[in-house]
Amino acid sequence: MGDRTWVRITYAEQSEPAVMEAFNWQPSQVQFLDIREEHGIATANIDELNWGGIDEMRALAKKGVTFLAHSGAGGSYGEALSAGCRGEFVEVSAHEGDPVCLVRDNGKADPEGMQHIRTYQRLSRKANRELQRIRATHKEAAET
Repeated sequence: MGDRTWVRITYAEQSEPAVMEAFNWQPSQVQFLDIREEHGIATANIDELNWGGIDEMRALAKKGVTFLAHSGAGGSYGEALSAGCRGEFVEVSAHEGDPVCLVRDNGKADPEGMQHIRTYQRLSRKANRELQRIRATHKEAAET
């Protein structure tokens, strides 16, 4: 068992079976899970998850599930932001919900870290657009 922490993950309700499978939740456990659903979008707050759920989120991304996630720091790693969209996945270090990058002794940002942040920003915008489209469609259908 790895360091355990919390994760908040947002995804389309239609992806819930894949999310349940990735996190190894059983249908009988759903009443004990903290999942809020509104207009076709679900947000699950998960406590006590190994390694910030990184393996589970990689598996979701491989399945093509679109999601955005924020995980807390564990004993040997820091807070992180993750995004998955249409098979792509990225995780970046974070501080209070914002992406962060190591700054070298020369005062310059770590190039690899900055590339991860750029990838996260691109992928999170893409995921947000997709989730917003789903939300708008469900909201519109509910109003008619």
